[in-house]
Amino acid sequence: MDVQGKGGILGRNVTSAPLTVADNVRELRKAAGLTQEEAAESFGYSLRVWQTKEISGTLPAPLRQKEYEYLLLLAGRHPYLTLTPRK
Repeated sequence: MDVQGKGGILGRNVTSAPLTVADNVRELRKAAGLTQEEAAESFGYSLRVWQTKEISGTLPAPLRQKEYEYLLLLAGRHPYLTLTPRK
């Protein structure tokens, strides 16, 4: 898939500081059509670590900004970018 749009993770420097987004990490994962196992593998985490990212108030921190933007993109909810199939 190609990424189209402006700004976002591909066109600017972003901080790696964690965001407080645990409340909607699960919602976005489901919107992207991913199981917890698939999401964990896609982001390079163990299943247990991914599960903690879906629980508010737990450590480690939910997701880094780049990870959150990628999850938004997969879920079709990124404000500036969309995925389109390659031709």
